[in-house]
Amino acid sequence: MRQEQNEYLDLLCDGPRGRTAIEFKYFTARWDGVDPGTGEEFRLRSHAAADLARRNFVFDIARLERFCRSGPARTNGFAVLLTNDRGLWNPPLGDRPTRDREFRVHEGRRLTGTLRWGTDGRHFLPNQRDLTGDYLLGWQDFTQLPGRNGQFRWLAVPVGDVEMSAASGAGKG
Repeated sequence: MRQEQNEYLDLLCDGPRGRTAIEFKYFTARWDGVDPGTGEEFRLRSHAAADLARRNFVFDIARLERFCRSGPARTNGFAVLLTNDRGLWNPPLGDRPTRDREFRVHEGRRLTGTLRWGTDGRHFLPNQRDLTGDYLLGWQDFTQLPGRNGQFRWLAVPVGDVEMSAASGAGKG
């Protein structure tokens, strides 16, 4: 759905209790295999740019915050990420500075306030995002397929007044 000035939503659901905006991201690591339930063969390519996956997911959260503020009183949203790239849900092994450090989305991470893209005081301001909410990230298992990178997990971040936040395992903390 088109918003203002070239912004889009992946899905907008209208219901008797309000509106829910949903943003989806699907980021893959290389995996070749067969779905055991259907016999369908898959060859997933590696997207390789995990830093951009993190950035774009945080951009979705910020976009949903803006949309929920500008919409009717009962507007909420979800940012949803599905992946088999364990580098997204696992915390980094070390503490070396990376440009996407403030955009990390691993298990137990809290996203809130101003998030800057860059290191050593050199920030790329067009990537900066100011989040008004406080989001504690909790990943959920989706499926386990055979082979390397066969584990798929999902993350749903509720934005606004979302009653399902406790049930999803993620939410405002």
